[in-house]
Amino acid sequence: MNAPRAGSRTALFWALTLFAGLALATLSGEAALRAYDAWKGVTPPATHNLPEVLAIPSGYSNFDLEPSVSVVYDAHRPRRITINRWGFRGDDYDPVKPSGHLRVFCLGGSSTFDPFVSDAETWCHLLGVKLSLRLGRPVEAVNAGRYGYTTSEILGLVLSRILRHAPDVLVLYSTYNDSLTEISPYHGRDDGPRLYGGRFVSWLTKRSALFAFLDFRLRHQWPTARFYGRILRSDLATKPAPPEHREFMADPVRRVGYQVAVYRRNVRALVRLARDNQVDVVLSTQVVDPAQRPPALNAINDALRAVAAEDTVPLVDLDADESDARSHGLLESYVHLSRTGCERVSEAFASRLEFVLRQ
Repeated sequence: MNAPRAGSRTALFWALTLFAGLALATLSGEAALRAYDAWKGVTPPATHNLPEVLAIPSGYSNFDLEPSVSVVYDAHRPRRITINRWGFRGDDYDPVKPSGHLRVFCLGGSSTFDPFVSDAETWCHLLGVKLSLRLGRPVEAVNAGRYGYTTSEILGLVLSRILRHAPDVLVLYSTYNDSLTEISPYHGRDDGPRLYGGRFVSWLTKRSALFAFLDFRLRHQWPTARFYGRILRSDLATKPAPPEHREFMADPVRRVGYQVAVYRRNVRALVRLARDNQVDVVLSTQVVDPAQRPPALNAINDALRAVAAEDTVPLVDLDADESDARSHGLLESYVHLSRTGCERVSEAFASRLEFVLRQ
């Protein structure tokens, strides 16, 4: 009669021992990684998975950035990344624009946000410095870049928040993400609600350096990416895509044609929205690694050029001007600018905007 009870106790003992061992290993790993981060002078867990640590749910589309955050991030070298109290990268400012100030909002995805450079090295910040010197007046350049944003989310951001902050100029630097987005008449990425990272992944990533470290590598860098992504999905939408959407996306001609049509419509809507509110707009193609250009990018760029010509909008054609960007040291990754790239791009925008604003 006592043998089964003794066996149960033995099994329970080993189960508790295993659990205690795993807990101890996890806590030791967390402590060791945080000590290492402190030694390097970077901020855990943000340094291990910056996009998901900064992401919070948005009321209108996709996701937003956690306000009032300042971290030291290390992809190749430590650098300061600050999100002000309004949820934009860079210094704080008063939404009620001071008299005599010029306010420029830089719009785009992570290539505008740019995690590879410090706050003062982004092309947006440098644009503000250059314009202030050229125009002889204070210029506030606000970095409104967001990881993964397309013109659909940018349009929502402008309408819901940026126009309330009294912009004088909008600079749109967004083609790459639009060339990758999966959108059809049946389904779009903002058919949410949606949270970048999912609730469980997001909660753990914001609190554990060890989880952020392992999750980012398992999901993006190691051969486990495809398998791991099926277990812990990083991009959850409560409304699944219908079969018609999958059929639509399987046809490359219809898919690219619709991508281009949506992009053209969004850019034109942004231009008209800005002009209705007495705000100038400058459009730009992006600097992209020639070896990693999405199939739809050329068509997206041509659509942007067409809108600029048809609606008489100033255009900075960086895709044509910097076609050999990687060999010139302008890029840190397939689309993210280096310090040299930020300097070059900010100079191109400053020259164009100086001409526009002096007219």
